[in-house]
Amino acid sequence: MKIIRTLLLSMIILSLLSSLTGCDFIAKVLRDAADKVEQKDTEKLSQADEVSTLVANFSTETAQVTQQTLVFEIPTDTPQIITPVTETPYDPVKEITPSATMPPAPEEKVIRHMGLSFTIPAGLDYDVSVEEFQEVDDPNDVWPGEIAAAHLLFQLNAPDAPEHFHTAQIFVFPGNSFMTVYPYWQTGISELNLLRTSNDFSGYPPNEALPFPDIFNAGQMIHSQEKAIEFHNGSGIRYLTTYAQDYVAFATDVLFYAFFGLTDDYNYLVAAVIPIYRSPLPNSIDLIEDPDAFFKQYDEYVIQTANLLNQSPDSDFLPNLALLDKLFESLVLNVQ
Repeated sequence: MKIIRTLLLSMIILSLLSSLTGCDFIAKVLRDAADKVEQKDTEKLSQADEVSTLVANFSTETAQVTQQTLVFEIPTDTPQIITPVTETPYDPVKEITPSATMPPAPEEKVIRHMGLSFTIPAGLDYDVSVEEFQEVDDPNDVWPGEIAAAHLLFQLNAPDAPEHFHTAQIFVFPGNSFMTVYPYWQTGISELNLLRTSNDFSGYPPNEALPFPDIFNAGQMIHSQEKAIEFHNGSGIRYLTTYAQDYVAFATDVLFYAFFGLTDDYNYLVAAVIPIYRSPLPNSIDLIEDPDAFFKQYDEYVIQTANLLNQSPDSDFLPNLALLDKLFESLVLNVQ
């Protein structure tokens, strides 16, 4: 019986020891689990603190960057870098003022004397004066080239004009005085009527004279750029020509624009000599090295020169031929 008790007691003691050992094991497990939880919580807290720190740092840096950006865009005391503007020094040559090298464009100018008038168009520059001449008592006492018929003479003075053999002049003749002094001009008037109405100059080669009053002691050597012109109460013809007393070479300083017209009522004739200061021809007459050879080919030389002038536009001449045409288109001849 004692042995049974002893065994039973031993078993109880072993059970208690086992229980105590199990409790210690469970307690250790529980302590380890608690330590792991605490460590995880601590790690979570550390990560949160790091995130908070990063957020705080980012906010601070952002604020600093924002502040710096504002300072850059809207500077206060920071000087701006501006490229200096180079000032152009005052140069009076650049001012558009009248000068010798750039004269002002002349304006249109109307010339009137009694019942006669004409307009100098813009682009032509002439100062005009007028003289009156009576018919001479005896036309037979007049030298060749002198004018015996009554007439008005308009002098057209071009300021600073180059040297030229002729001066710019417009002659206005009363028809009755002209025909009394020059009765042989009946043929010339008939030719003028044909040309001013037909505008056909094909029947006149360049070396055959076109109608023009006898105001030169010389002969017409060439004609080119022929054209009929109508004015307010009449019409006429214009052409380029040169007068000389012998066979000569042609040059600009002897070339002139000729106009010869007649009113529709035959009461007045008008003739004009306008110097040409620029043309395709040489400026002055060249010395002829072989006169004999030159004279033998003179007719061909006249034709070649006329062709050269005919092929040149109006603007190649000075004055511009178109402007001179406008001047004579403006004529009104009702002299009282």
